Amino acid sequence: MYINVLRVRLELSLMGPVGLVFCNSDSCTFKRNLGANIGAFNYITASIQTYTYKKNRLNGSLLFHYYISISEPRIPDNTEEIFQRTVQMRQACASIPPIRHLSGKLNSYRLFYVAEKYKLSYCRVAKAGSTFMAQLFMTLAGIDPKFHDYGNAQTMFELPKDLTHKAMKRNSALSMFIDDKRVQLTTSFILARNPYSRLFSSYIDQIYLPNRWPETSHMVSDSKRKECGNDVTFNEFLAHIADSMLTKKSVEIHWAPIFTLCLPCETHIDIVAKQESFVEDIDFILGYSGVEPEVRELINMAASANILISEIPDKIQALVKKGQSINRGCMSEQDLARRIWTAFQIQGHIRNEDSFPVYKFENILHDELEETLVPLIEEAVVKMSLTPRQIASQRHNWQLKFWKDISSETLRNIQAAYYEDFSLFGYNIDPNKM
Repeated sequence: MYINVLRVRLELSLMGPVGLVFCNSDSCTFKRNLGANIGAFNYITASIQTYTYKKNRLNGSLLFHYYISISEPRIPDNTEEIFQRTVQMRQACASIPPIRHLSGKLNSYRLFYVAEKYKLSYCRVAKAGSTFMAQLFMTLAGIDPKFHDYGNAQTMFELPKDLTHKAMKRNSALSMFIDDKRVQLTTSFILARNPYSRLFSSYIDQIYLPNRWPETSHMVSDSKRKECGNDVTFNEFLAHIADSMLTKKSVEIHWAPIFTLCLPCETHIDIVAKQESFVEDIDFILGYSGVEPEVRELINMAASANILISEIPDKIQALVKKGQSINRGCMSEQDLARRIWTAFQIQGHIRNEDSFPVYKFENILHDELEETLVPLIEEAVVKMSLTPRQIASQRHNWQLKFWKDISSETLRNIQAAYYEDFSLFGYNIDPNKM
């Protein structure tokens, strides 16, 4: 078997053209064509044994041929599942009524990130790893935080959430609109998440915590509770979203269905990754795109981390500042601290067995809250000794607890509003099986 030194089709017996071989000075890598029916042949490495060349009669250029020895293919465990997701998505798209294609488009946002070097693009979905993906694409672009005004961060993955998105806006060349031709010319992927899990995460991050209390008070059904906005229930949050989508045909980008954000039935999406298998799927995509091993290792380490201890002070400072600035007597300092502590438990950073230390916050002063809360949460996070499976179980149990109190009417409306996401990405619509 021989291959062109630059870029050629690789023929496998009885299988036809199935991919491309890329070579450097001492090795070659085979990259599978999407959709090619070759089963497990997704990554094949080959070492060069010898080479020959001949002169092109037309232009005098030299055409090199390398004789190679193909090694055993490295087959990621989730390869077939990942490509099957794309097939399922396209089959589901074919069955969706056209009228559903036209509602709720959000194409005025620069939703796609692009890594030109690796011919890779991604559609941003809030509460499905979007902050991490911004850090990932800046890393792929070679942006080093040590040479920018990014504090003491050694890698882009150490940036706080707010600073990450500011940095991404500053590097606007890394983002593009959905109709940009590069979406079609790159390997494009989306990161899906179970709608039940994603909505719950949105509620905890945006509503339960004080990130959007002033602007979400309109979700409260009781007029007597509208002033503060700090006690919007999960049911009120979901009912508002469902009503906005089904009746008013509008949706907020933070909890918009992936179907309306990325338009997967109208945009060519090559790969569907999932939040539930985040680390494995992202590593597969990076390998498929030819990302260097040392860069992949850095990204995998960051993806596997639960939370960085260095992030805690900035995170709590931001939450305390927001909570206190809009409090106006709506919530005591102790209750605000308890809310933040519980959110860390819900997100799997503190064990449920570690109860909120009430006595530390009795009669606490306004200016003492942050300096008291930070070391307590840091200590609880450090002594967190749960396995990844136990952390996932704790998060899941919190979800079930909140969803159990949702009214049947609200649940039906949410299922209708997010029907496409359940269908396209293979999630069970029964909340008891989330």
